[in-house]
Amino acid sequence: MDSDASLPWYLWLRAFLGKGLGLVLGGYLGGELGAVCGFILGHSLDDKAFRQLPWSELMRWPNTDKQHIYHQTLFTLLGHLAKCDGRVSPQEIECTEGIIRELGLSTEQRQQAIAYFNQGKQQDLDLTPILKRFTRRFRHAQSQRLGLLDRALTLIYAEGQAHTQQIARLQQILPILKVSYTEFARLHHHLRVRRGFEAPYHDNPSQNYQRKKRQQREEQARQSQHNQYTYTADSKSVLLAKAYQVLDLSQNASEAQIKKTYRRLMSRHHPDKLIAQGIGEPALSRAKETVQQIHEAYALIRKERDF
Repeated sequence: MDSDASLPWYLWLRAFLGKGLGLVLGGYLGGELGAVCGFILGHSLDDKAFRQLPWSELMRWPNTDKQHIYHQTLFTLLGHLAKCDGRVSPQEIECTEGIIRELGLSTEQRQQAIAYFNQGKQQDLDLTPILKRFTRRFRHAQSQRLGLLDRALTLIYAEGQAHTQQIARLQQILPILKVSYTEFARLHHHLRVRRGFEAPYHDNPSQNYQRKKRQQREEQARQSQHNQYTYTADSKSVLLAKAYQVLDLSQNASEAQIKKTYRRLMSRHHPDKLIAQGIGEPALSRAKETVQQIHEAYALIRKERDF
């Protein structure tokens, strides 16, 4: 049984104290017979106490505990995300207040939520134990774990577009929450559709992704043909100078420097990486063009220097 769902120890003590005391005292005073009599007498007292327990309150206790864990995790995470890009904006504060109103928190609960939010802003805070506890408590409730991420994304987009640091930080905690990247990507896409940043999927998301990749390859092929035609019109020296300029290198750069710079630029501008950060279509198109230019410049330099 999950320790978070067990009843408080003092309630179990109240219900079973009589049998234990009766057994010990009866055995001490009357031997085996006294122990049996003490146990029977203690059982009758326990039974009476057990019936008097506030069961209506106890039946609510696990749900109250789950609610507390959810609120603590949610608002601590919101504070952490709001601060991870350097500052907490007024829009992020207003978004958090909106979530408080949406959850219908009481005045006391609101004050506690704000305290959790402020705790999340602390740079030395370790979120992992809080997230692990949340995941254990809601391990059979995927909707609650996805709901937590959905509200976190709502805060990230409070200023309009998302900050890449916040998206990256949210992606880092997916394994702790037992949420796959595919599930997160779908959730992220739906939010961007609601905000008008993307068009909705009209078919299976995986099919849509494959179609986009195919379109990218076709566009790259057309661009390559265009560039090959352009190259024939320019002199070799001009093309090489342009290639080094694209890589931001001098023509005296070593082979190792060229390779290192190429890998770094390709990693920085790769479309798949930028898609994961949630950038818009215009920026994504520019990134594709940049990657194509970097690749062609590197290929030209390699061919010229024969490495």
